[in-house]
Amino acid sequence: MHVWRLLYQGHLLLSGLSRAAADTAHASVAGGLAVARAAGSPAWTLNVRDAFTSGLDVMLWACAGIAVAAALLAFVFLPRQAGSAEPAAGESPAARIGQAAGAE
Repeated sequence: MHVWRLLYQGHLLLSGLSRAAADTAHASVAGGLAVARAAGSPAWTLNVRDAFTSGLDVMLWACAGIAVAAALLAFVFLPRQAGSAEPAAGESPAARIGQAAGAE
């Protein structure tokens, strides 16, 4: 959450705002929208929304990269099963479970 907050704050354009209003806008998206609503500024509302979606965009791409890396690591390092997962003809699944338990 901290990284997203830094990304959000980095995209805000704070020119023309008082120090208190800028601090409120920096604190959260809800604070930024409240400042825009109080100022009656559609441009500021758009700026807050753009800052939010820019931060969200970066975070979602980072999450996608982590998911792809995890999938690749799982593919490379998880063991492959040597045999068929289907029981042989006439063999019950319970017997197969018993064989696997006896192998340990």
